[in-house]
Amino acid sequence: MENTGTLVIRVLGEAKGEKLTPSNYDIKEIVGLLANIEDILYPNQKNRPLITYELGEGSVLNKFKTTVQAVISSTAIFASVQEAQSTEHLEPQTAKAIEIIQKVAYQKNYTFEISSSESDSVILEINPQTKFVITKDYFVETELYVYGELTDAGGKTKPNLHLDTVEYGALTIQVSKDVIKELDGNPLYRNFGARIKTKQHASTGEIDKSSIVFLELISYDSNYDEEYLNSCIKNATPKWQGFDSDKWLDEMRGGYDA
Repeated sequence: MENTGTLVIRVLGEAKGEKLTPSNYDIKEIVGLLANIEDILYPNQKNRPLITYELGEGSVLNKFKTTVQAVISSTAIFASVQEAQSTEHLEPQTAKAIEIIQKVAYQKNYTFEISSSESDSVILEINPQTKFVITKDYFVETELYVYGELTDAGGKTKPNLHLDTVEYGALTIQVSKDVIKELDGNPLYRNFGARIKTKQHASTGEIDKSSIVFLELISYDSNYDEEYLNSCIKNATPKWQGFDSDKWLDEMRGGYDA
């Protein structure tokens, strides 16, 4: 990929009393960051260029390489947010992506330092004291990864999964019979992750449980697994190619832009 630049999101904090490193950085948080980065680099763009990812030490370095034009643009956006101490001037998708990082900072007591190949210093810092949240009161459609214990599975006419999550409580997710058939052994009381589409409140993060649409079921292990992460990145890349984000945003306003 020619004429590339790099966006770096450094995460500082602790996990279970120990300094944060790639070895104790939960795979769930990595996947969440991967899901957000596209809305920062390429909001509303139908056929975006390739984005590659690298995880490194220091405490945790998330490096995203893509076109230098996108990196220059995102550098300017982050600088404007740092100066204004607000995201109200941003497009909804970009503002929501930053808000999600802010909420992780609140929940985990993390500090996020954002820099790029276009700047010699930190462009934007997000920590538990900053307030980069959306104040508008509305729900929009978004895509989420939810994790929890599978407490029930089945149903004759409307098969579904019951997932008890920490973030959103008990969720009933309607699925096809084939999804349940493919579960190995006895799946009950095992941990799973689910990729879902739902409506989420722009300010509180609350989700509309009646609007959940199932997309994918994954086995969940909170330990860092580099091989699994690399397979997720490889599998996700072609799925985003040709994605019509303009149509998607129009439908949401009716997300991840909540």
